[in-house]
Amino acid sequence: MSFPIIAISGPPGVGKSTVIASLLSQMTLHAVYFDAHETMTDRSVAEIEDWILRGMPLAEMVPAALVDHLKAACQDRLVLFETPLGRAVPDHSRLISRSIWLDCPADIALARKIDETVSGGDWDSVTDLTGWLSGYLAAYPRIIAPSLAQQAARVRPLADDLIDASRDASSVAAQIRHIVEQVQLSYSV
Repeated sequence: MSFPIIAISGPPGVGKSTVIASLLSQMTLHAVYFDAHETMTDRSVAEIEDWILRGMPLAEMVPAALVDHLKAACQDRLVLFETPLGRAVPDHSRLISRSIWLDCPADIALARKIDETVSGGDWDSVTDLTGWLSGYLAAYPRIIAPSLAQQAARVRPLADDLIDASRDASSVAAQIRHIVEQVQLSYSV
């Protein structure tokens, strides 16, 4: 018997990890983080640009170990799956019971992502930090913005729930908690 998997998706900086951390502190759940498995950030800029030119095949972003991790995690309790892909990849789609898209204007998400990285990063020097920031902002129009547009076009329409994540994190977490409780009730019936 396996428990439901609820995917929480949205662009970087929208608050997926923050909301999941809040819910884990309130409820008995498992969390699986896509970022712990992803390999796109290991690729060179040229490889990522080639991936974009080839139509951004999302299945290339998903290592087999991630699907195995999801299957194992849902054996004893409900799973919150923090992922940029929602149901857009068939291997995930078959496992996901409910999909939530966190909606947020791109400028707010970008500001949050930069703030999270700057404040939470383990920077050896200001030079390291400014190097990362310069690289991120330089890549934004060529790589990040087109990827985010494709993510919104391909993942958002497959979500069961759309939540305004431009609000404060506690309001977003409360709304998702209500959804989790609904899923738990329907699962236990």
